Amino acid sequence: MNSKTGRYECTGQVMTKAFSEPVSTVVRCCAQTYLSALPANLRVIILLGTTAGYIKDCKKLIRSLHPRSFKEVNDVAYLAAGAMWVHVTHPSGMNGYYGKWMSADKTDASGGKREDAIYALSLMSPPTGE
Repeated sequence: MNSKTGRYECTGQVMTKAFSEPVSTVVRCCAQTYLSALPANLRVIILLGTTAGYIKDCKKLIRSLHPRSFKEVNDVAYLAAGAMWVHVTHPSGMNGYYGKWMSADKTDASGGKREDAIYALSLMSPPTGE
C-alpha cells in the first residue's frame, strides 16, 4: 500500500515494503511456489530493480529458499539453485534510472551496478547447445 496515494502498487518505492508489511506472506508464498524448485537447465535469472534495500531483501529471501547453494557474487548478483541471479535496472525510461544505468561511468553508483551485472554474467559458461 502506497501511504501517499492510498493505492496498492507493485512497482517503485513500495517494493521494499513488500518484504516487511503484511503482504510479505504473499511474497514468501509466491517465492516458495515459483522459485524453490527450478528447472535444472535454468542458468540466469534477471531481477528488475537495483536499489540497495530491494537487493538486500531479495538476497535474504533467496538465501532462505536455497541456503546450501547460496553464494554472493557481488553487490547485484548471487548464485543459488544452480542459477546466477542478477539485478538490473528496470528498462523503463520513465523511472529515471535507466539512462544513467546504461551510460554512467563505472565510478558512478548506477554504472558500478551495471559493471557488476556484466561481470556476474561473464562468469557463466556459454550454453552447451543442448
